[in-house]
Amino acid sequence: MYFIYSNFPNMKEAQAAGKNLVENGLCCCVNILKSYSSIYKWKGKLAEESEYVLIAKTPDEKVAGAENALKTGHSYEVPEIVKIKLDGVNKEYEKWCGGMQ
Repeated sequence: MYFIYSNFPNMKEAQAAGKNLVENGLCCCVNILKSYSSIYKWKGKLAEESEYVLIAKTPDEKVAGAENALKTGHSYEVPEIVKIKLDGVNKEYEKWCGGMQ
C-alpha cells in the first residue's frame, strides 16, 4: 500500500481531487486536512500560502493511476505528489483497501 500526499490551494479543489480518486477506484480512502501555512521559494521569491493536504491510501497496483489523476486535475504548475510506500499496515485494512471496487 501507499500513502499519496498532495497539497491544494483550497478545500474545493482538494475535495474534488479526493472524490475523483475514490469514485474512479484509484484510492480506497482520502483524508483532507484543514488549512495550514506553507513557506517555500517560488520563482526566486519567498512565498507563504495557506494550503490543504490530501492524503490518499491506495494499493500498489493503483498508485500510478492515482498519481496521473492528481497531475491531470491539479491547478498548480508544479504539483507536489509524494508517494510513500507503507510497511506494517494492519491486514484487515490492507485487504479492504485492496478489494475496493
